[in-house]
Amino acid sequence: MSMEVTLIRHLATPGNLEKRFIGTTDPDLYPQAAKDLLEHYPEVDLVYVSPMKRTCQTAKLVYPGKELLVEKGLREMDFGDFEGKNYDDLNGNPIYQEWIDTEGKTTFPNAEPREEFIDRVEKAFENIIRDARRKNAEKIALVVHGGTIMALLDRLSEPHKDYYTWMCGNGAGYHCVFQDGKLEQVCALC
Repeated sequence: MSMEVTLIRHLATPGNLEKRFIGTTDPDLYPQAAKDLLEHYPEVDLVYVSPMKRTCQTAKLVYPGKELLVEKGLREMDFGDFEGKNYDDLNGNPIYQEWIDTEGKTTFPNAEPREEFIDRVEKAFENIIRDARRKNAEKIALVVHGGTIMALLDRLSEPHKDYYTWMCGNGAGYHCVFQDGKLEQVCALC
């Protein structure tokens, strides 16, 4: 059975524009974000979102009139003590430097470990696929966070491509084709 899955990162928030770690913080979109919505997104049968305002607001702009199906497991990673901070705030912090030196593989203080985050996102995705199949959907969209997209494709890509390979900008993402539960094709949204 084939299913098309479009992964869309939410539009920009003020914190995104300042390059801050925005995980559990729940800001609205940047006021001009809708003007940046120039992408053409494919038509879908169902739209799934994380429970955060920025994903719901983006999904309403991209897919007006569509019901938004909230999946809490799609939330962004919890950045712990570094939530809301950016490079300027963290420069000189030895724990942040260790994170840089390990190419982002260590965990921030009081934050969600990356592997636990990836596991959470994968389980949420499995729930979504089951739900979409029950509803006979062939094309779905997930309007989520950059980290959520990175986690999902890190786990599902064959041949494997690392977590940071899948980084994408606000409003960008990937179009994926799954065949019999296996990721067969991934291309960047144009």
